[in-house]
Amino acid sequence: MNKYIVAITAVCTLFFSACTKQLDIQQKGVVAYETYYTSDEAAEAALVNVYARLVQSVYGSIGNWNPYFFMMNYSADDVFAAGKNKDDHLDVRLFNEYRYDATYDIINRVYTSLYHTIYACNLVIDNFTKEGAYSSPVVDRCVAEARVVRAWCHMTAALTWQRPPLVDHCLTDEDPTNVESQKFLLDWCIKECETAIPNLRERQSTADKDATTYVTKGFAQFVAGKSAVFAGEMDVARKHLGDLINSGKYALVPGDRWWENFHTPGDGNEEKIFEPNWVYDANNSSGDNRSRAKWNQNNTLNWRGKNMNSWPVCQATTGWNGGAINGYFAEKFLAHDGNGPRRMGTFFTPDEWLYGIDSDGKEIFDKFPWMRWDTDYVGNNHTSGELKPASEWTLADKKKDPKRGMNANGFFGRTYYMNWKFMSLNGIDVVPEVSDGASNQSNSKCARYAEALLLYAEACIGSGDAAKGKEALNLIQRRAEVPETELTLANVQEEKQYELWFESCRFHDIVRWGIADQVCGKDLDRYPQAYDAMSKDKEPEHRWYYIETKPYDGIPHQFIKGKHEYFPFPADVCSINPALHQLNGWATEAE
Repeated sequence: MNKYIVAITAVCTLFFSACTKQLDIQQKGVVAYETYYTSDEAAEAALVNVYARLVQSVYGSIGNWNPYFFMMNYSADDVFAAGKNKDDHLDVRLFNEYRYDATYDIINRVYTSLYHTIYACNLVIDNFTKEGAYSSPVVDRCVAEARVVRAWCHMTAALTWQRPPLVDHCLTDEDPTNVESQKFLLDWCIKECETAIPNLRERQSTADKDATTYVTKGFAQFVAGKSAVFAGEMDVARKHLGDLINSGKYALVPGDRWWENFHTPGDGNEEKIFEPNWVYDANNSSGDNRSRAKWNQNNTLNWRGKNMNSWPVCQATTGWNGGAINGYFAEKFLAHDGNGPRRMGTFFTPDEWLYGIDSDGKEIFDKFPWMRWDTDYVGNNHTSGELKPASEWTLADKKKDPKRGMNANGFFGRTYYMNWKFMSLNGIDVVPEVSDGASNQSNSKCARYAEALLLYAEACIGSGDAAKGKEALNLIQRRAEVPETELTLANVQEEKQYELWFESCRFHDIVRWGIADQVCGKDLDRYPQAYDAMSKDKEPEHRWYYIETKPYDGIPHQFIKGKHEYFPFPADVCSINPALHQLNGWATEAE
């Protein structure tokens, strides 16, 4: 696969070469800004800077966390922050509890990462579209790709801050201000994608993996279609998403491969529309590789090894037990999907996690061979690869095995379910050279075909294309092995929550559907704590149970309608830009 592999030193050289204020010292080995953007090579290099910004700033780790991933997902109603206890991972868990404000650093980092990427896009667009600029088919394509990335960043900002600034050129002395409406900015995103589409490359087929790592016509159609759904322009959404679907360049993977979508084996598969990527580069610094490998995201999302008697084979690093699936939602999910591939690719039940046995009494190891514990192997060492004979290691033996399961500390934030959808799997996702395996080489997940189908289905409700929308919904349901339903908003909402759990979609959706205040935060007053009776209560066999606690008694943790649907603009940004005003419940009388 062709990968965009960029040394940070090269990125910084290009980024800072555009600064208008330079030291009054003759610079050696640096191309003058005025003469740089005059070739196909310069256009390609400037475009690489766009992708590097997207990978490093938006999808990579900044400080200890991936701000974008945690802010978007922890704000939703179907995730518990979990961790060690209520004080663990406080800087990201506050999104789960609606206890952040405009001074919060992670909000600042997400906002600035999007606008840094927009700046990189503007360098390409401004310098190759100004009067007298160098032009060629390569330049036209680079400009088009930058337009779509810029549109995606603005769309994401609009869904997150409602009325953020439109920055459609490299700023000089202007102070960007709030756009007049969210719809105005989303309509602009649609037009940008429409302008770009004629000059973009198209994926050759569902087998074309390379074309998922850069902006294609399909991704532009996705961004235009998603922007249109959120703008309420359903006819426009049907047009662009319909073109994407009818292209035949994308398809759902079969159910038995659903889990691959979130791990390295699924990189570039037929379901991927766009996923910024990276590969380990020994020539880059350890910190650079660690950042792009989503370091603390992997630590956070792995099960907490310190609270376990030993680890299943799949666990590559100690883990911190963060980002737990909301157990009350998981019960609904389990009742809906049963032992279908979507549910089992998202979370395990206690028997699946402890013994590798599903509710039908069938072993799951043919699908998920890594869900064995070391004690399943001869000599208690899975590296030997030799399993104990069934006659010597029965289910009854496993139920009495003290070397598996939770220890007496239990798991904060869990009922009965152990999600693993975005867990970094040992031998599959990890890069051993990066932070002792606390890494993940799988591509970042930006757009996949399942989301496009569900957006299209919603856009078709009540239209002349309702039959096509129903088929899009039913494609998702057939792959998940659940009953097909009629095309209604309620059915689309339900399938979307199951299909796209923890994929940075849910919070924006519940705001758009007007139900955020009904569903957010309602389970925090019955926060679960899971235990294993063998470890906790000295019973002779494993038995999983949980208690409900109220760790936030006396701590404000309420979703406030009219305020928490959107985030505050960062205080640091507002302090240097008086033209940017806080909105909704974040506004002050002075604004």
